[in-house]
Amino acid sequence: MRPVILIWALVILCPALAQGAVPATMSYQGILADASGQPVPDDDYDLTFRIYTVAYGGTPLWEELNTISTVDGVFDAILGRATPLDLPFDQEYYLGITVAGEGEMGRVCLAASPYARRAAVADVGEDADWTIAGDDIHRLAGKVGIGTASPQTKLHLSDTGDLELLIAADSDNVDESDHALLTLSQDGGAVLARLGYNDVAGNYFTIMHEVSGDTVALMEFGRNGNITTDGDFAIGGGDANYDGAAEVLVLAGEADSWIVGAVNDPALENSDFFISTNISSDGTFHIANDGDIGIGTTAPEEKLDVRGTLQTTGLRVIGGPTAGHVLTCQDDVGTANWQPPGAFTLPYDGAVTSGSAAMTITNDGSGNAFHASRPDNNANVYLACASGGVVAYCNSGVAVEARHAANFRKAQLATEDYALYADGGALFENGDVTVPVLHITGGSDLSERFPVADGAGAPEPGMVVCIDPEHPGRLAVSRRAYDTCVAGVISGAGGVAPGMLMGQVGTLADGDNPVALSGRVYCRADAAAGPIAPGDLLTTSATPGHAMAARDRDRAQGAILGKAMTSLESGTGLVLVLVTLQ
Repeated sequence: MRPVILIWALVILCPALAQGAVPATMSYQGILADASGQPVPDDDYDLTFRIYTVAYGGTPLWEELNTISTVDGVFDAILGRATPLDLPFDQEYYLGITVAGEGEMGRVCLAASPYARRAAVADVGEDADWTIAGDDIHRLAGKVGIGTASPQTKLHLSDTGDLELLIAADSDNVDESDHALLTLSQDGGAVLARLGYNDVAGNYFTIMHEVSGDTVALMEFGRNGNITTDGDFAIGGGDANYDGAAEVLVLAGEADSWIVGAVNDPALENSDFFISTNISSDGTFHIANDGDIGIGTTAPEEKLDVRGTLQTTGLRVIGGPTAGHVLTCQDDVGTANWQPPGAFTLPYDGAVTSGSAAMTITNDGSGNAFHASRPDNNANVYLACASGGVVAYCNSGVAVEARHAANFRKAQLATEDYALYADGGALFENGDVTVPVLHITGGSDLSERFPVADGAGAPEPGMVVCIDPEHPGRLAVSRRAYDTCVAGVISGAGGVAPGMLMGQVGTLADGDNPVALSGRVYCRADAAAGPIAPGDLLTTSATPGHAMAARDRDRAQGAILGKAMTSLESGTGLVLVLVTLQ
């Protein structure tokens, strides 16, 4: 026989009267009877309870299987023990019951008990710290902790993960004058600071500071990333409390502060920009509203006005007050101004007067680029660019003279007799040179340039070379002992360079290798025929490019390279040789 529930009762358990928590369970009581209304036999029955938001159909929000025992058909069930009742119970719910093997019986609408309605207001029991007045609730003492059992402040939010505090204004998106603001109050509300959105058009994020209702500072963060502020702005703890003479940004250091700002002038369309350690300091970088830049002055008079010494490693001037003018030095104290080309004058004593020496860089109409003169006697020296190259000349006498005043030693350039003259030495126009003494400090041998064949190995510094009988004017690396064709040693070995190098380009008297014909030079030597000692005569050996001691005087005749100045006991190595061909 199909059982049916004839009588039912529903009770939501309420909290205890003193600081209890509303349980997540509810009690249900009913009578299980058959279709004729008779109680079912006493036994255990499986009942499935489901909660819906609709009276018919739909999907259950909660479901739980309970095994109940009946006495004369009466049973009690506690719902929520197996499956917690985590529903908000903020709307009507319907309970459906199904007996195992049967269909669901008609759903009933859940009702709340009076104590449950009290729990919907606040689960505070008889805690006297909280006062409920209509829709308001407050607490005058203690701290409130959310996520913590030990609150440290009046309101303490805590979480082991991310934590977010949401203040949602204009949630219906209807009134655009509704804004989310966080207000900080002090001095009984006379001083306020507000943080939040406060602009209808752009929803700018703002920081406001108010005193007795007057806004004294406001910073706005625009949606495009711009930051604007009414008043001055300090970074690093600097004092930005200026009186409105300038809008400034203060960058504070440990010892001093730098100020970056714009000077306010109501009479000007644009304000001046400045960087300084003091708002009125002359030691400043100042850009006027007309574009003039001042360094050391707040009132620049030119595009760049520097009040002080200017030091630079280079200066390029590409224009002047008049196109084509050049910057010229006018006196010996550094005064300069712009003048037309061809008018650069450097006075000797700071002023052009009769008898003073002067230098003029000019174009005198004949193509001269440099003109030095003495106005008193019209003695002139010219440096001109001619078709054949640069020409230095004088109209009479000596073009250039350098003189040592103490002993009257002098050097003259371009006289009537010499191209260059210096105390007995002269360079003539045909290229001849006359000198009392020629002092050479770059090397110690007299060499000539020769082409050297590499048949016995590539020619290298220190190798002994001989006359090549098959190629006139050429030399070859030596290859046999006591060679009477010995010519010298390739210079440059051992760090000793040629002192004088001769040759004539484009003739047989030219080549790639400097060969020492006289003087001191390092030579490659071989001691296989016997040790070499200072003073020994040296000749060629069978080792290509190497010298040896000349022991056979008869064979050495005409084959002597020079005399050894250092020794070589065995093997091969470098020996310093005084070249004296015999």
